[in-house]
Amino acid sequence: MKKLIFLLVPVVLLTLSAPGLADNLAQSMANCKRIADDQQRLTCFDAISSHDLARMLINGSSSTEPVRNPPRGQAVAAQKRPQQVVASAPEPVSSVGDFGLDPKTPEAEVDEITATIIDISENARGKLFIKLDNGTRWEQKDNQHLKLSEGMTVSVERGILGAFYLSHDGSNRRIKVKRTQ
Repeated sequence: MKKLIFLLVPVVLLTLSAPGLADNLAQSMANCKRIADDQQRLTCFDAISSHDLARMLINGSSSTEPVRNPPRGQAVAAQKRPQQVVASAPEPVSSVGDFGLDPKTPEAEVDEITATIIDISENARGKLFIKLDNGTRWEQKDNQHLKLSEGMTVSVERGILGAFYLSHDGSNRRIKVKRTQ
């Protein structure tokens, strides 16, 4: 008996809120909004034909007006009318000071910088902390060994997947670094 009730209630509600029996689309939607059960409400909204919704959008009618068919030429013109989007793109700023930080725009990316080491330190695990003369600070992320000293000119280049590598002339090695400041 309970199964029969659960099957009949959605059918009755669907029938009462069907767009063909309602005065207009707004009334159909209002009837669907009153349904408390989520699944039944979804079924009700699905029953409202997309054709009625498309006519409402083309006409631009409000929810209280009945939906009328537009003249044939108007419907075609409304569908083909391009949408105007006005957007202002930020101007790309490319500077050495932003190298290693997340870029604001793709055009603002610098692929490599060259600077002189002004301070170098090492943590307890042997990872290097490097301060360059342009004010940037870099932290070593891998376990590679690279002999560096203060006053040495190094280059930091962008790798793939957001990685950065520090190297210096005269050496074929490089270390993976991350910008900290």
